[in-house]
Amino acid sequence: MTRTHGIHPSGDTHARQLDLHTASVQSAHPSQATSHGGPSPVIVIGDLCIDHNTVGRQALASTWGSPTLFIARHLRLEHGLRPVVSGPYASDLLPFLDEFACDRGPSGQRSLSYRNVVEPTRRTSNERVADQQRVQYWRPADRPLQPIACQPLGGAFDLLYFCPLVPDRDRTDDIETIAAARQDRPPVRVLLAQGLMRTSGPTTHDVYRQVLRRDIDDDEAATWSCFDLVVFSDDDLTDALAKATRWSANDAARDTGFVVTQGPRGATLCHHGTATHIPTQPVADELAPVGAGDVFGATVGLEFHAAYVAEGMDRFGALLRAVARATEAASTYVGAGGTPTVPEPVIVRGRR
Repeated sequence: MTRTHGIHPSGDTHARQLDLHTASVQSAHPSQATSHGGPSPVIVIGDLCIDHNTVGRQALASTWGSPTLFIARHLRLEHGLRPVVSGPYASDLLPFLDEFACDRGPSGQRSLSYRNVVEPTRRTSNERVADQQRVQYWRPADRPLQPIACQPLGGAFDLLYFCPLVPDRDRTDDIETIAAARQDRPPVRVLLAQGLMRTSGPTTHDVYRQVLRRDIDDDEAATWSCFDLVVFSDDDLTDALAKATRWSANDAARDTGFVVTQGPRGATLCHHGTATHIPTQPVADELAPVGAGDVFGATVGLEFHAAYVAEGMDRFGALLRAVARATEAASTYVGAGGTPTVPEPVIVRGRR
């Protein structure tokens, strides 16, 4: 994931680890910790990585990447929660992880890494700012990717995010592990599906591989039915809206809400074959929405838990409110602290 900012702690630091038998939310702001019905605790599962970013010809300082870490950080800073971070990493990520509550120590010397190259592209003279074109490359860690451990999922987690990031990986076993967790009172489960929609292109001279889009067929999408929400962007998948609507109408989808984020156009919730568009307040072209998708993902899970679990709303109403509030949160993030007014949702296919 592209991150043009990051945490750069100095000195000798070590990733904080949790005793999973006594894992609980640690709130930096106790008054905020229960503002969404108190999901306690929260776990964010995914592949951790280091980002090496180049904008134009300027190389930026390396930093941590991955939706897993960005979502965990957003939940802590904005909502006073202390999520458990569950995912593999190597010793080169240790200097960046002091603020995170990790469930394990490092394995190996070199973590998964992404190289993001952002170049301006030519636009017509009547357009105000230069557009940007991003090319992504990735390099695997020096240790094989391990399946999700069952131990963390045996705890009483109320809210679970799954953020796979490594291209070309079959995550069926991981999804089955998540589906089997806590059948007595399953947590709210959110899939950030971007990483499942990636494949590798040619390898460069320095063993980095270009990241390309990978199509998802209906059978694979049907395996995601254990998730309450599946989130991806219209940049991640060709015909994203049509596919999300079709997948949500499939009997195998059960009650899963498929959410397609659309940048400045807001987002669309697809549920039981109905697509509902939630527009957003436009922001200045000059504002780069780096990280806005992760803010959206973090917020939509938290808000769905609040509406559906804590307040007992019907599922569609809870999904719709969660997507609307996540859209607003992402727009506020992009607007550098603004408070945009989000228009009413518009049903664009089917009826409610």
